[in-house]
Amino acid sequence: MKSDNQVYMERFFFQPLPKVGLPLYYNISIYQEGDESIWTIIQNKTFENHKPKIFEEVFSSDFNKDGIFFATYKNKKVGIAAGIFKTTPKGNFFGVLDWVGVLKEHRGKGIGTALATEVLNYLRMKGLLYASLRTPIYRKISIDMYKKLGFKIDFSGHRDSAIEKQIIKADSFAPTK
Repeated sequence: MKSDNQVYMERFFFQPLPKVGLPLYYNISIYQEGDESIWTIIQNKTFENHKPKIFEEVFSSDFNKDGIFFATYKNKKVGIAAGIFKTTPKGNFFGVLDWVGVLKEHRGKGIGTALATEVLNYLRMKGLLYASLRTPIYRKISIDMYKKLGFKIDFSGHRDSAIEKQIIKADSFAPTK
């Protein structure tokens, strides 16, 4: 059963991904050895509601680190995203878009969209046909971004159809404390 405070979304790669540009001085880079500490700093600042974690707690030793991306501004890392491979109970592979986060002072510039698009391109290039994600229900800006990238909300498995009505009708979500 899916959690009522999470929105689950999915996207098939049959439709093309949108072209996304970055503002001046921003770039996307891939994981380099030694990036663990900066990932942890950005993750903990971006996902303040989560228990602080370290890189090793998030990614197991068998995790493919070429799926880890950073947004940089003038060579300083300011955003993160990851493409993770998962297997269904029947043994089929699919991708997960996870840990998309941008430091507050760099939000609203399309950086998260660019990171998410980079991860989706990575998953697609690895031969996957499907990607999923989950995000807290109150992250309206994130949900809207994922919709623009072709994700659809997956309501299957929810105990209550009220969540569907809440997502569709709400203009904004406020975090619960």
